[in-house]
Amino acid sequence: MVAGGMESMASESPDASLDSQWEQWKLTHRKEYNEEGEEGIRRAIWEENLRLIEAHNKEAALGMHSFTMGMNHMGDMRPEEVCCCKKTYDRKSDLPKSVD
Repeated sequence: MVAGGMESMASESPDASLDSQWEQWKLTHRKEYNEEGEEGIRRAIWEENLRLIEAHNKEAALGMHSFTMGMNHMGDMRPEEVCCCKKTYDRKSDLPKSVD
């Protein structure tokens, strides 16, 4: 079900005015897409997330939110993918067994 929705997003034409920003974001975060059609899907998600961030920050500038948002390395992921990644990260494994 999710894959079908992501495929339909890829059929939308990307915003050409964002091409250089997309390429810079991929370079910054070392993103490479190897599967057929994956870059189009990820680009569509990234554009959607960028629009959400921009809308939120405009509202924050008007005092509607107490924080601003920015694009990060997860900008090409849907919310359910981000949650999945966060759940697999075990912070306890990064901590030392004892502190001197």
